[in-house]
Amino acid sequence: DYAYAYGLNIEDNKIVNHLQIHKAKDIYAVLETLTSNGSGLIWDAIAVTTQGWAAPHSETNDEYKDVAPSKHPDKARVLLMCIVTNAREIHSVIKMENEEPQYQPDGKGALSEALLLIYPKEQSLHENNNKFYI
Repeated sequence: DYAYAYGLNIEDNKIVNHLQIHKAKDIYAVLETLTSNGSGLIWDAIAVTTQGWAAPHSETNDEYKDVAPSKHPDKARVLLMCIVTNAREIHSVIKMENEEPQYQPDGKGALSEALLLIYPKEQSLHENNNKFYI
């Protein structure tokens, strides 16, 4: 399974075009590439997708505490799509096997932090209305 990144151009809250800009086996490798080379900055937003296995997490010391999700007897396939805008807004949809997709209007955790690194915190608007990141 691969993780993909897509650059999105948006006008009037609609995606007017998109392009696959990177893929790798690891979602964090995708995001590191976009952050380190600045290639995400030319887009209005970046969408990333990844898929894998998920399993129930228990706080108690059950027999599956240290078992990888892919080896857990209650495992399920999961698809995740996250979008980060150049205004640093995050939107996520997670789709678990045999369940309805769930929308999250924000993000928390390591993946969200990595997404936010694509767009630096400060933007400078110049007289020609081009945005520059500092």
